[in-house]
Amino acid sequence: MNKILPIVLVSLSFLVAQTDAEVKQAKEIIKTTGMTEAEARAAAKTQGYTDKQIDAAIQKELDAKKTAEQPSSEYSDKAVSDLGKSNEPDTAEEELKLVSEPQPGRVVLRYYGYDIFKRDPAIFQASSVGAVDPDYLIGPGDEIILMLWGETQFRQVLTVDREGFVFIPEIGQVFVNGLNLSLLESKLFKVLSQSYASLNPEGRKPTTFLDVSLGNLRPLRIQVLGEVAQPGAYTVSPSATLFSSLYYFNGPTTLGSLRDIRLIRAGKEIASIDFYDYLLTGKTPEDQKLQLDDVIFIPKRMQTVAIEGEINRPGIYELKRNETFSDLISMAGDLKITAYLNRAQIDRIVPFEQREEIGMDRMFTDVNLEYLSRTKKPFPLQDGDRIQIFSVLDLRLNVVELQGSVTRPGRYELGDAMRLSELIIKADSLLGDAYMERVDIIRINPDFTEQLIKLDLKKAL
Repeated sequence: MNKILPIVLVSLSFLVAQTDAEVKQAKEIIKTTGMTEAEARAAAKTQGYTDKQIDAAIQKELDAKKTAEQPSSEYSDKAVSDLGKSNEPDTAEEELKLVSEPQPGRVVLRYYGYDIFKRDPAIFQASSVGAVDPDYLIGPGDEIILMLWGETQFRQVLTVDREGFVFIPEIGQVFVNGLNLSLLESKLFKVLSQSYASLNPEGRKPTTFLDVSLGNLRPLRIQVLGEVAQPGAYTVSPSATLFSSLYYFNGPTTLGSLRDIRLIRAGKEIASIDFYDYLLTGKTPEDQKLQLDDVIFIPKRMQTVAIEGEINRPGIYELKRNETFSDLISMAGDLKITAYLNRAQIDRIVPFEQREEIGMDRMFTDVNLEYLSRTKKPFPLQDGDRIQIFSVLDLRLNVVELQGSVTRPGRYELGDAMRLSELIIKADSLLGDAYMERVDIIRINPDFTEQLIKLDLKKAL
C-alpha cells in the first residue's frame, strides 16, 4: 500500500488521460526521489484532483495488483468442469480425487471406473416385487404371510419381533429367527399340523393346505471398511448384493481397489468381485446376496498404470500382478488407427529396491508394439508406469504436388513411374499463360533435404 499510493498519485499529476508510458515514468520518479505518500498526494492536488478522485485511483491500482497476484486455477477449474458433467460430485475436492496430477506438457488423466458410483443406488437394486431369494434368512422386522386354504381358511400377517418370535393366534409363539424360506415353511407346517389335523391327516389325503410367503422385509445393516471415504455401518436394501451395495457408499476412493472387492461373513472371506469385469464386458460379476452384519472390505489398489496418446480410452488403470501391456491396451479400448506401432514410450518410476543399484529414480523405456503384437510376448508393467502411444506422422510418400499454370493444381498419386508429362495430362493440361521454357521440380530426399531440378517444359512435353 505504501509503495502503490505515491505511484498512483504522481501518475495522476501528469495528465488526466494516463498512459502506460506516463505511469512508468511516475514510478521511476518515485524510485529516484524517494517521494513520500504525503508529498505525492500534495503533488496530485496541485494539479486539481480531489481526495475522492485520488482514493478511486488508488483502489483501482490495488484491485489490479490483487488480480495479477492471484494464483492460476486453470487446472483445477478444468478438472472440476470436466468431471462435473458426468459425475455430479458434492465438492470440487471430491472431483479432483478422480484425476491424476499432470506433469508439464501432459494432459490430465482420470482414474478409470470410479465415477460410476455417483449414481442412485436404487437403479442397481433387484426389484422388490417378485420372488424372494430362497436363501434369505428371516430376522426381526420381517413380515411373514401365513395362509391356510381348503377345509380351513384364514390369512395372517405376522411380524417377527426383536427376539425372533412370531405370534400365531390360538397357537402361540414360534421362534423363526435365522431360518430360510424352506425351513420356515417346514417348521410352520409342523406347528400348525398339531392344531389343524386336516393339514396332515393319517392315512387320508389332506384337505387343508398351507402357503407361506414374505411381505415387507427389513433393511440390512452392513459394515464397510478399507479404502472408502466414510467407513462404518450402512443400511442397505434387503435385495442388495455385494455388487449393488457399492453404490450406497459411493464405491472405493481412488486409493482403493476395484479389482478385489471382498465380502467377509463371520470372519471368513466368502466372495470377491472384480468390478472391471462389469465395466469392460457389461456382465454382472458372480455376486452374493448380503446378510445382516456382513463386512465389505476394500483393500489398496494394485498396480496403477496410466496410458495416453493414440489410445481409444486414455486413463489410469489398475492391473493385477499377472496382467501385461497387451491386457492394458485391451482395457483402454485398443489402439487408434493413427497409432505408431514401432515405438511406444514408458515413463517409469524405478522401484525403491532398484534405485541404488541402477543409480536413477526415473527412466524411459521404449517398446515396439508391432513386435509385441506379432510375437504375443508378454511385457510386464510396473506400478506407476505412464505410457505414451505416439501418432503416425502426417506424411504421404506416394504423393506429388503440382502448382502453377495448370487447369487443376493440387496433390496427385505418384504411382509406380509417373512422368512429368503424364502428371500435366492428369491435371487437364496447361493454361494458356504457362511459361514453356522452364519448370522447377523440388524433390524431397529420404533425409528430408530438398533438391531443385530445373527442366525445359517444352522439351519435357
